Amino acid sequence: MGCGGSSGGGSSNFTSPSGRLVTDNPTGWMDWATLQTVPPDTQMMARICDHGFDVYERPVLLRSTYEEAGDKMALIEPAKNDINGPGDSGSPVLYKGKIVGSIFAGMDSQHLYVRSIEQQMEASRGIGAASKIVVDTAYPELAQKILKHFPTEMASRYLVQRHAVTAGSSVRATTPPVPIAGRKYAATFLDGPDIAEYVMATFTLQLPDGRWLATGHSIGGNGVRALPVSMAYADGRLQDGSIWAHPSGSAFGTLTNDTLHGSVISAAGNLAKYVAAQTDVTLDGVASHRTHQVTLDAGSDDERLSEEYGLVVPLYYAIGLSNAPIYGTATLTLQVEGGEPIVLNYVDDPTNGPLEGPGSSVFLDIDFWVYFALYENLKAGDVVTTLRLDVSLTSGTPPPPPPSARRHR
Repeated sequence: MGCGGSSGGGSSNFTSPSGRLVTDNPTGWMDWATLQTVPPDTQMMARICDHGFDVYERPVLLRSTYEEAGDKMALIEPAKNDINGPGDSGSPVLYKGKIVGSIFAGMDSQHLYVRSIEQQMEASRGIGAASKIVVDTAYPELAQKILKHFPTEMASRYLVQRHAVTAGSSVRATTPPVPIAGRKYAATFLDGPDIAEYVMATFTLQLPDGRWLATGHSIGGNGVRALPVSMAYADGRLQDGSIWAHPSGSAFGTLTNDTLHGSVISAAGNLAKYVAAQTDVTLDGVASHRTHQVTLDAGSDDERLSEEYGLVVPLYYAIGLSNAPIYGTATLTLQVEGGEPIVLNYVDDPTNGPLEGPGSSVFLDIDFWVYFALYENLKAGDVVTTLRLDVSLTSGTPPPPPPSARRHR
């Protein structure tokens, strides 16, 4: 169990929230040495948000505290009818009003691991249990195919779900409330009309300087990051325990540190930087333009995947579902801060043949070309300023070369 969204299947196993609604923001916390003195089977309270922005305190039982491989952990059990799962990472656990730690994993939906809040405060850069990154799109099959380009370890961190009309859809344009311990946040990698990528987890504890500890484990272990943070609206919990949620409102903060034992979020404004992934497709003289916003992430693999998604998903809408023959040209323009534009033509790549065939095959040819072009021309640390894919296609098969060209061959 980690953080993320939902698997896109199943249905809610309850019709109304349980527990005591809370709106305060606890500031007290309990150190590890004191937590170890609390006897087993002591009742504590977990702050859970699985309905909108509301946070409920629900009873849990402390089963044990122990150290393992450097981790300072507790094992808790929720009430029999309460289940937990992906999306609950970072949810604070309190004893006598003080935060003792946050949920970060589980053996199953009824046996949950809690990381000591003291350890979250001491967290340093490292790679821990990486959280799930939600890919929300109308084309989940395509998103899964593109993930196969990437290493299995990285691809396993992504949770693909289909765009859905959810109970919370009506609040997307409203002003969400401020963070409190237990509310959900979303950190976005990619946003646009066809696809979005974001991490969804929970605020744990606000520090005296106003920053937040959150998540309870790593997003990927990249150390310093600058991901835009907004509130997340919880649409409900599925039968497997996972939470369906979506970003709500504008970004108000920045996820600045990605550590072994959790995230650090600054609420002092959105400091993230972006590049627009622009896709222009002309098919039989009819032009379309789509733009997706990619968060710059120091050239990480997450950024490369977001760039590929942002460029090629709009093309899939145009040709990827068709088996009708088409032919044409494709140009990819890349530029990084301080560099000259790099203009790549599909037909100039010696590994490519003519750009022609069924629409679905032409799409895959362009997608693979874009994937390799991004990795061959962009490197870690590059600040990308231009991402543009121009595709011009015509229905049918290409005309034969003129006789003079045939004789020359």
